[in-house]
Amino acid sequence: MKLFGIENPQWKGGRVVTGGDYVGIRVGGKKNYELEHRIVAEKALGKPLPPQSIVHHHDENRKHNENSNLVICENRAYHALIHKRMRVLAMGLDPNHFKICPTCKQGRSKSDFHKHKGSDDGLNVQCRPCVLLKSAKRYERIKKSRLVA
Repeated sequence: MKLFGIENPQWKGGRVVTGGDYVGIRVGGKKNYELEHRIVAEKALGKPLPPQSIVHHHDENRKHNENSNLVICENRAYHALIHKRMRVLAMGLDPNHFKICPTCKQGRSKSDFHKHKGSDDGLNVQCRPCVLLKSAKRYERIKKSRLVA
């Protein structure tokens, strides 16, 4: 006779670590697991989380599911914004005045970025020096193609 759950001598409390390093808690049936950080966040909120919400781990340790380490993000965009700001802070800069250019990987003043209506922060993704370099390279390619033809 097979013993399941708490009856089994190898029972480890119903906690498993998923492939993504999240902790799953066994709820209900034999194979029903929920992510521990979502359970903790729902308990703190006092109601179920909205379906589009994401629970962010402040210290980025997915196994550290204490209430003080979790931030409930209303959507993916807000969660991405938190990570952008954390990368700027990790460089020792103020995220209110600096931004990281994905091309040159440098933290630059927000005034070094062109304005762009379609972005989340109202600024272009690349810094001005990278945009100018990209334009100069494109101009050189066009110039060479005209000389060859």
